[in-house]
Amino acid sequence: MKALTLLIIAAALVAAAYLAGYWPQHQRVLSLDEDLRLANSRLADAQAEIRIYQLENRLLNLLEKTEQKNYGEAQKLSTDFFDRMRSEIPQAGNASLQSLLESTLQKRDAVTAGLTKGDLAALDLLRQILIGFRQAVEPELASPVAPGGR
Repeated sequence: MKALTLLIIAAALVAAAYLAGYWPQHQRVLSLDEDLRLANSRLADAQAEIRIYQLENRLLNLLEKTEQKNYGEAQKLSTDFFDRMRSEIPQAGNASLQSLLESTLQKRDAVTAGLTKGDLAALDLLRQILIGFRQAVEPELASPVAPGGR
C-alpha cells in the first residue's frame, strides 16, 4: 500500500512539474501567435497602402505627360494605370476604396478618348481622379490641383 501511495505521489509530482513547464510556454506561444497575426494584418494593410500609392504615382506620371501634351506617352501610361487599377479592385481593403477604384475605372474611356483627341478635358478629368485618390488615401492632401502644376 505504501508503494502505491508513493507511486501516486510521484505521478502527481511529475504531472505538476510537466504542467509547471508546459503552461507558461503554452501561454507564450499563444501570445506570440497573436503578435504574429497582428503583424501580418499590419503588413497586409501596409502593402495595400503601398499599392494605392503606386497607383497614385502612375496617375501623377500620366498627369505630367498630359500637361506636357505628350499624348502618345500619356496613352501608354493611361493604359498601364487603368490596367493596374483593375487588378487592384479585388484586393482593395475596404468598400470605400473599392468604390473609388471602380468609379475611377469607369472614367477610362473618357480619358482615353480625350488623350486620343488631344483634348484638355482629359487633363481636368485626370486632376479630378487625383483629388479623389488623395481624399481616399490621405484627406489632408486633398487640396485641388492647380492648372499647370501639382
